[in-house]
Amino acid sequence: MKKISKILVPTDFSEGSEEAAIFATELAKTFGAKIRLLHVIGLNTIHMYGDAMFWTGPEFEGKVKDSAKAEMDKFVTKLRFDEKPEVSLELFSGAIAQRITADAAENKIDLVVMSTHGRTGLDRIFLGSVTERVLRTSPCPVLILPKETKKKH
Repeated sequence: MKKISKILVPTDFSEGSEEAAIFATELAKTFGAKIRLLHVIGLNTIHMYGDAMFWTGPEFEGKVKDSAKAEMDKFVTKLRFDEKPEVSLELFSGAIAQRITADAAENKIDLVVMSTHGRTGLDRIFLGSVTERVLRTSPCPVLILPKETKKKH
């Protein structure tokens, strides 16, 4: 079995992403791995950061990136990462699933850990599933934490 030394945790700052980051942290401590937290700002979509809502397009991209940076800082502070495992933070814009899988390939990631929002029906049809697309196209194994089975820490 291949050694796990780099774990990618895509985050949208949701509770599910928080649980995935906590789970990945425990894995990283067990295997001595590094964690790469990644947030991708989807192009031409609506984003909520705190109390603000943004439509991403060229005129708002700077505001959205600033808000995403602030949310990433809050996310990391809330999780209180200590010195182990080593954590790096990345922020990109683009097609979300494609950027996640490209990042995994470019950085020779050994494992992607992410959660699902558990959308069903029309929500899933219209919003799609980033998790599903990552699972299908990832260059490495993907560990998915389903919404229904997350345990509280």
